[in-house]
Order: sequence, then structure tokens, then C-alpha cells
Amino acid sequence: MGVLRAQFVRRGCSEFRVMAMLRRKTRFKILRRAVTRLCASGNAIARPGGRVRARVGVRVRTAARARVRARVGTAARARVLPRSRSLVRPQHKACQSDGDNTAGEDVPNERVLRLLTSPVGYKVLASDEEWCLISVEPGQGLTILGCLWARCLSGRACVLEYEMTPGCPAIPIYSPTTHSALTLQALPPLSETFQNVCLTPDSSPLPKFVTTYLHKADIPSCNSVLLLEKLASHLVTTLVTSAIVPKLFSPNKVNNVVQLYGVDAWVLPSTCGVTMHPSSKDAIATVLQAALGGAVSPVVLVCGKRNIGKSTLIRCLMNTLLNHLPCLYHLECDVGQTEFMPPGFVSLHAVTKPLLGPPFTHQAAPLCAVYYGDVSPDHDLDRYVAAIRLVMEEMRAHPACPLLVNTNGWVKGPGLMVLADICRIVRPTHVIQLAGLSFSSPMNAISSSFLQSAEGWITHRAPVSVNFEMEPQSEHRLLNVTSSFSRSETSVIMLQPSSVYRDLAVVSYLSQLLPPSLPPQPLLAYCLPPYQVKLADIALHIAHCDVPPPHILYALDLALVGLCHLDQDVQGGPLLLEETPTCISFGLGLIRGIDVEQGLVYLLTPVCESLLRNVNLLMVGNIRLPASILKQQQVRVPCLEFVHYVLKVSY
Repeated sequence: MGVLRAQFVRRGCSEFRVMAMLRRKTRFKILRRAVTRLCASGNAIARPGGRVRARVGVRVRTAARARVRARVGTAARARVLPRSRSLVRPQHKACQSDGDNTAGEDVPNERVLRLLTSPVGYKVLASDEEWCLISVEPGQGLTILGCLWARCLSGRACVLEYEMTPGCPAIPIYSPTTHSALTLQALPPLSETFQNVCLTPDSSPLPKFVTTYLHKADIPSCNSVLLLEKLASHLVTTLVTSAIVPKLFSPNKVNNVVQLYGVDAWVLPSTCGVTMHPSSKDAIATVLQAALGGAVSPVVLVCGKRNIGKSTLIRCLMNTLLNHLPCLYHLECDVGQTEFMPPGFVSLHAVTKPLLGPPFTHQAAPLCAVYYGDVSPDHDLDRYVAAIRLVMEEMRAHPACPLLVNTNGWVKGPGLMVLADICRIVRPTHVIQLAGLSFSSPMNAISSSFLQSAEGWITHRAPVSVNFEMEPQSEHRLLNVTSSFSRSETSVIMLQPSSVYRDLAVVSYLSQLLPPSLPPQPLLAYCLPPYQVKLADIALHIAHCDVPPPHILYALDLALVGLCHLDQDVQGGPLLLEETPTCISFGLGLIRGIDVEQGLVYLLTPVCESLLRNVNLLMVGNIRLPASILKQQQVRVPCLEFVHYVLKVSY
């Protein structure tokens, strides 16, 4: 400023005029930057005629009343539009709808948004405190962050390859900041006329005044109308209050994020959503054709390296099959990143509902499971393969349905040998092999010729083992897929280590302990009634390390245990096992406490009581309770009501 001042003085300007000019220029620059920042962050309200009013306490002087142009990127510029086309955040005050109310209804506290046109092809028709009604143009998408219920009232829409049509019940959608966001995609309509709202007996009634808004709004016949409702459950409350991931369902930053009033959801840029390579869609279409037109139900095995998108591809494949089939099976062979259970399980599940979220949002009871007790199979490969064989034997007792098999990302050395064993056990009809775009060394092609000549960990090229009989390997179709499920982070999506995902799965599984009748609340162990288990009727085992017998109860206290069944008599216990058995498991439990004098173990578990009567083995593995759950517990003295509801299980 001193140099500029000297130059102006030399040109004959007075000092007063120079200082006034410099102050006015500096003030205008500062004011322009402040208003531009407010417009970019969404904290300013657009006014007709190009005016901008600040909302966060920034004084806007007279010089800022001119039109403001905010630079976006390096080339494009955003312009403040008139109210009918401007992007306005929803207000908390009630406002009247455009036009007259032809139905003659009194609509109290009506919150009809003025945002009728947006750059991404969606329109907010109306919203209230618990719901939001939107219209999406065909071919356009709405990338969502948050958790909500979604229903299609007219047209067609899909999310993660699951199609929503009018009359279908509402489905829960979980799109957290730890994974790529889900996109509600509008599909072309099947007819050219606007479809009326269709409700089935399974559908919940529409919120009040939604039908009125549908009749008043001018909706093109080709658009899809979606009703988004707020989702409040024990699962969401437990995950949020566990503090494992701060702001799990809300953005860390507000840049390029638009909040949908009425639901706990935000609209993100499309770059944050899940993308699929054309080869993935071709593989899904091939499997779908085999499931619908084949005489034999397909068995699809998905393999590939770590963090390449196997689980996401399987969810898309399951959702596609559920559009046409009522049920399918899922075999989980990845003990580190399981889909339906806490880590450490090899499990078989029957899938009847779409999967619209990460694994920790849809924990479910298995048809059959074996508790391996670790997050990696390399500690005991023999028992790992034996667990898969045991689950597959139980699978053959169920009706024929398509089976999807998920494998771990260990595809070199012993891991490749174990993968050959899995293929020979499950006998797939299709193998989907994912490969990335990097220049790292590719894995071996899992073709039929490879399996016929490859050496497995416990299997061989020919049945030469005395204790093991293997039929000749059948032919399967190999589908090569280029993975486009990138793990790139953005300002909103912050990917986490695998240990964080495992902790979220454990917390989600334990959230089933909370009774549905209670309002959503954190997971506090002192308010949950435990089961009483007699030490004399069970066997105990520590699977991941050697513990002296006098210290077994110390290792058992406040531990997560696999609830297993042994085919032997364990009366007169507790029986301490020397070797880790391979046996059927029903789920996971938390040891609430141990009463040595009375010989009782207090157990918390979401497993139903009918299955608990078959449990006679508590197995401790290398699966820990998250530290955040321990920190939020409170010390309380049990009351009479708590003691009254304690359940006693006899074996």
C-alpha cells in the first residue's frame, strides 16, 4: 500500500483522496470475498434481482448490493438467479404454496420449498418435519448422504441396482461417510401417462397432505416421484452414539452439500456415488440370465485382491437378483469383512431383502455358521477350510436357490491354494474375477483348467488322500470384471481402516439387544437383562492364544464369545478344551459378569432363547469389544425390576 500511495502522490493526487481510494478498494475486496464465501458454502440466501443477504452475522454494506459472481473452479461462474429458479435452502418458517388449494383442505404449517429447478435434475415438491417429497427426471440421480426410508410413488427408480416401483413398501437406505454414497437413480417410465399413487396392504400409509401436494404439483409424466421419510432406530442411535466414527451419517464439511429439509439426508455431488464398470454390468446380466433361464441354480463365486470391490459387486448382484427372485443364499468366506455377522464367522444366510448400505447396517441371523474367531484365515488354514466345508454340507439341506460366495483378498501363495479349495468345495457355475486398473502383478486366472491342475491347501489334483474324497472338478464360466469401485476420498467421504468397519459391525450386532418397544437410546449394558448360564453345563475354550486353566475365567470376563454346540457331553464342567473344535455356532455373546460362588455366567446376546438351549460351548476368539462402548457405560446398582426380568436358561 505504501508503494501505491507514493505513486499516486507523484501523479498529483492529494493524500486524502489517495487514502480514501485505497480504503474503498480494500473494503470492496474484503466484502466481495466474504459474500462469495457465503454463497459457496450455502449460508447465504438468494434474493430476487441478484441481491444476497447474509445469515451468519456478516454485515453486508451498500457496495455489496450489486450482482455477485462467485467463481466456481477456474472457468465456470455461478450467477444469482431470480427466486423462481434460485437454489434456496429450506426455511424453518411456514410458507404458502403456489396456487390455490383446489381440494379446499386446511394445510397447517405447510413447508413447500421454492426450489423447483436444480442443476442435477430433481425438484423438491414439498417437505415437513418427518418427510420430503421429490421429483427426479429420467436418467438423473440423487446422491444421498444419511439414513432414510424411501418409497417410489410414481414412475421407477433404482438404488444400487434394486428397482423401486409404485406399491412396493418403503426400504431403508443407509449411506454413511465411511463408504461411497448411494444414488437414487430415476429410470425411464414404462408408460407415457402419469401413474397414480399405488398402495398395497404391506405399505404404510402416506404422511398427511402428501396426496394434496401430488395433485397440486405440475409433475411431468416421465418423472419419478419419491417419498423420503426420516429413519429413527436403535441401530442408527447406537452407531452414532458409539463415537467410533464422528459424524457417521452427516457431512464433515458443508461445501457442495445441500440438505434436504424433513429428513436427515444431504445431496452430494455425483462424484461421491458408487460407479460401475460396463464389464460389471455384463457379468451381472450373465448371472441373471442363468438364474432365470437355467435348469440349475447358479453358484457364483467372486474373487479378487483386497479392497477391489468384491462386496459392493455382490450387493449389486444380490439386489439385481431380488428384482426377479424371492430369495437367494450368501456364503461368507471372508472372516475379516463379513456381510451379515460380526467378524470371525463363516456363515450362510438367506437373503430376501435388498442390501442398501454397508455390512454394519444389515446384521442378521444365519442359517448356519461356524465361529472361526479371528479376522484372518492364516492362523489356522486347516480349520478355516473345514469350517467352509461344514457350512456347505448344511447348505445342501436347503431348497435350491442361487448361491453367491464371497472370498477374502488373499490370492497369493497359501491364499491361492485355499481359494482353489473353496472352488472345489462349493463347485461354482460362474466365477467373477475382479482386476484393478493398476500395474501391479495380476492374480492367476481362476479358470477350469487352472483348478484341475492347481494344488490346494488340503485338496489335490486327484483324490489321493485317504480321508478325503473329491469328485472331479466341474466346468465353470469365468467372467473377468474391471473394478471401478474406487476408494478415493473426498471432502465428505472419508474411508476408514478395516478395524473401524469391524468395530461398527460388532456395535451394530449388539444393538439388537435393545427391545423394539424402547425409544432409540445408546447401548448401555446395565439396563439389559442377561441370561444366566451354569458353568457346570458348558465347555470353555480360548481359541487365539494359550491361557493357563486357573486364568480362564479372567479371560472370559467382559469378552465376546462364540455361542457354539459340541456333539459331546459336557456335564460336570466347566470343561476346558485343549484344541479348537470346528462346530456349529449360533452367534455372538457378551459376558456381562461371572459369579464364581454360585457358578453362573451372565450373558448378553441377541440370539433367540430356543437356539440358546443348544449352546454348550463358549469360545473366546480374537474379536474385541470396541473401547468406545466400554467408555460410555455407567455404573448403576441393579434394581428389583432388573432382577425380576433376568432369564434363566437351562441346558
